[in-house]
Amino acid sequence: MPAEGGPSGHGTRPAASGFVLAGIGMMNATCLLVGTGAGWLIDRQLGTTPAFLLLGMLFGIVCGAFATYKQVRRFLRD
Repeated sequence: MPAEGGPSGHGTRPAASGFVLAGIGMMNATCLLVGTGAGWLIDRQLGTTPAFLLLGMLFGIVCGAFATYKQVRRFLRD
């Protein structure tokens, strides 16, 4: 992977490849689908449509955002 910075290695950052970015997108999609699916299953069992579906979707969005932040933070460090 190409890195930025001088020959001494100071200020180097890992380069974000297309596979890393695709992985982040898949991770977001997975978090959203799992949260929404779990909420749907709970609603189906309790008959409380759409309360837990919406909570599960919100939980999936928050988990996806947090996981994206953790992944992107690696590439933004100096």
